[in-house]
Amino acid sequence: MDFINPVEVLSLGTGNNAAIDTSALKKAKRRVQAEIELSDDGHLDYRGRKITLSDCEPFFKEIEQNNLFTFYCFLAETQDLNDFLATGSPRIFSSFRQESIYKDTDFVSFISPYFAAQYDKALLRAFADKNAEEVAAVASLTPLVSLSYLDACYKSVFFQLKNHTTQLEEATMKLKADVYAPASAPIAALLANSQAEFSPVLVNKLPGYFQNSLNTLAQALRNLGVHLFNKGDETTTSLQYLELAVAVRADEVVHEDIDKVYKQITAIRDKRVEQEKYRPLIERFNNVRKSLNDINTKLNTNAGSTTELLARLDSLFSIEELNALPESLIDVRDQIAITLRNLSISAWNNDNDILWSAKLINQALTIHVSSDMRATLQKEKGEIAALEVKYKDILSCWFCEDSMLDKDATYKKEVYKVTHRSYSGRTRKVSYAIKELSFPRCKHCKRTHFKGTMRYWLSFIGSGLLALVIGVGLAQLIWGGSSDVEGAVWGAFALAVVAGHLIGRLMEKKLLASLGVKSKYTKTLSTHSMMESLRKDEWSWSKPAA
Repeated sequence: MDFINPVEVLSLGTGNNAAIDTSALKKAKRRVQAEIELSDDGHLDYRGRKITLSDCEPFFKEIEQNNLFTFYCFLAETQDLNDFLATGSPRIFSSFRQESIYKDTDFVSFISPYFAAQYDKALLRAFADKNAEEVAAVASLTPLVSLSYLDACYKSVFFQLKNHTTQLEEATMKLKADVYAPASAPIAALLANSQAEFSPVLVNKLPGYFQNSLNTLAQALRNLGVHLFNKGDETTTSLQYLELAVAVRADEVVHEDIDKVYKQITAIRDKRVEQEKYRPLIERFNNVRKSLNDINTKLNTNAGSTTELLARLDSLFSIEELNALPESLIDVRDQIAITLRNLSISAWNNDNDILWSAKLINQALTIHVSSDMRATLQKEKGEIAALEVKYKDILSCWFCEDSMLDKDATYKKEVYKVTHRSYSGRTRKVSYAIKELSFPRCKHCKRTHFKGTMRYWLSFIGSGLLALVIGVGLAQLIWGGSSDVEGAVWGAFALAVVAGHLIGRLMEKKLLASLGVKSKYTKTLSTHSMMESLRKDEWSWSKPAA
């Protein structure tokens, strides 16, 4: 029922609104009744509306009650509120002033049904017109209604929001069930409707009563955007839905979740744009990674030596080229780094090649990788360093300490330990154990030792012959044909042997020193860590004699 102020219809004075003049009231009613009956259409004009006598009678009865008469008189004097209740005039939203009577629960209960109806119409009209400023103006006025009428103030816009949210949820379900395709017309139409009729600029002006509705709307937009992305990879459409969801005034927890998803999908979109831009480079390093994985497979199946297989790495790519990739392609660098790390593990697990293992990890660490990847590589490097220290004299070439051992180049030397000695008269017997020690050596050091041995013999023979010739010549010169010549010759021969040995050793030592390689003689071998414990257990290089 639309509001009618009987004080206005009956043209009653409001100067003394504390009491009712019964006589004047009856006269006014008869006058209005006659005016309606004598009118051409049986109606009375009231604020632009046509009202009948039956429309007025309920209000005429109410005015006979003193408290209601007072309320009607107050409204007649408060034009903006009276006009709002009667016609929905929006002036009240800009001129509203607080009055003491608004704290009177009876007055509020009296105007509640009329105020709620007009407030609902005003809010719906502003919302339908997509007038965000008008929506904000209506929302700025707290409804003068009892709690039981609060829902009625917002019901029209509430149901519009609810219906639109339901449409979004249904579209999400149909998308999941493959009823809708990501690029289908219903999805596009729903997006256009969301942008035009339910734009964040508009819905965010709604009062706090709608907070739960806005949360639900934002989540529905978010879910549809996510499923669009997951289903059809329509990043443009999905991001448009998510942009709307982020912009809706949702609660902090809801907003943070939506914003997180939006940023994730935006990052994926940007990454794909970058990947398309740098596709040739990405494909190149995908091929590099494939080649590295092939090498790793061969290492794990013993299809080639570690050194031979890993020597191919430099021909596949350069660290400088990899680090020159844009920051958006950091995943590419991470993938190459983790592949090098896998190769490092395989080099150790399958061939105990600690040097290659360490080299590969160090190479991976020169790549500009993500912080998480760098932490993984640093941890791996620490573990390899611990292994390197633990097995230093076993796994790497002991003679140069710079290369990995080669099993075929291992240098072997026997040590001895007396286990029993017995004496029987002049007869002596000794029993002993023999242990063969293997000193890790690389191919390079094996060749160097061979060269050193050859230099020793060449120097030994050359120097010995020279010393022998000089010695014999001096003997002939000094002793001539005496019997002492033969002894002098043998002395010269002994001198030649000693000189040849010393010079040979000197030349061999000089060669080894120039190449940074330790000698394979017992004096040097005694410094190996293996010999420390063996000497304590009475092992020696010398074969025991009886």
